Amino acid sequence: MKKRFLPLIIVILLLTALSATMFTACNDGEERTPVNFTLDPDRDYGLYWYDVNGGRMLSQEDMPLSYYDPSKPTVIYSHGWKVDLAPEELVTQQSTIDATEGLSGDRDYAEELKKAGYNVGYFDWHLYAADLGSLQNEIWTVYEEGVSDAPDEGSNYEAAVAALDGKSFAGEFAREVAVVMKDAKNDDLYFIGHSFGGQMVTAAAYTLSKMYDAGLDINPACVPKRISLADPYIPMVDLSGRMDITSEKLECYLPSFNADAFAYLRGKGTFIDMYGSMVYNMYEFGPNGKKITSAIRANIAFVQLNGMNEDFPDTAAKHVNARDYVLTNLVDSIDAPLATLPFSVSVSAKEGAQFVGKTYYQQGPGFDWSATSYDPA
Repeated sequence: MKKRFLPLIIVILLLTALSATMFTACNDGEERTPVNFTLDPDRDYGLYWYDVNGGRMLSQEDMPLSYYDPSKPTVIYSHGWKVDLAPEELVTQQSTIDATEGLSGDRDYAEELKKAGYNVGYFDWHLYAADLGSLQNEIWTVYEEGVSDAPDEGSNYEAAVAALDGKSFAGEFAREVAVVMKDAKNDDLYFIGHSFGGQMVTAAAYTLSKMYDAGLDINPACVPKRISLADPYIPMVDLSGRMDITSEKLECYLPSFNADAFAYLRGKGTFIDMYGSMVYNMYEFGPNGKKITSAIRANIAFVQLNGMNEDFPDTAAKHVNARDYVLTNLVDSIDAPLATLPFSVSVSAKEGAQFVGKTYYQQGPGFDWSATSYDPA
């Protein structure tokens, strides 16, 4: 009797094991391609992380919990053009306090965010961010002799090409996020970029999402749920070359490509809000400017900082104050949601979707939320 049923029992056990394997495979999804990112410990640019005492540490494979905690939400900021090559000391307001005339106070945004329970990152590339004509190339594409624009001898662009050694700044940004956040359990990731930093965070988010689409083994939490752009600079230039990591070939008009990138990221569930001050007004006057503006705004929520511009007629002040408008809105709305505004950091990416395609005009002093309002266009 036992001998008769033994083969049947073996078959049943084999089928059970096979079913369990198939079930596990279905749960895990398709096998992803492993990636090996090595981070140069001697690099003088990259993604720095803050502890609660203001200490900074460059990204590495295993970050101390005091700098990066996988269970916490994360905010990462990138600066833009740096004419004097001075570090911005994220998110402290030292670089813009004079232009704001003290209205928003001398605040350390990094400290406030850390105390509110966030991981705080800062992509610092200030040593190479002085050549306005080359920054879009440094951000989006890798340098290839005979393909890319040749750098002038002794220029910041030449120094950036040497330092990057076949990478791009956005590619480095994406690498560091992928390495540090490999075990992230909290997928609340928020990118903020000011001026050319808007290009940086857009390119990094685009790269990370394309990496995931391509089947690379990165944590899906590395694709940001939200991006805020403070007076982003999207120059009227053609961009050509090859992207870092994904090797996507670019042959495009940069504003049009930004519009496509915003649409792509929106399709991945990323909520993008943009705050225009000095720079964004320029787009209306560029080649096909109105068409491009419409394409960009179709996939973001846009706020024109009218009240801010009235308070600060100086062009440079408008631009730097857009940065502090976004950062102050961020830290002030964490503990006390700004009910007078249609959206702030307290709005999730899912909730923010209802504002996409809409334009608002900010009225009143930009750092006095009780007196600030958004009027719909």
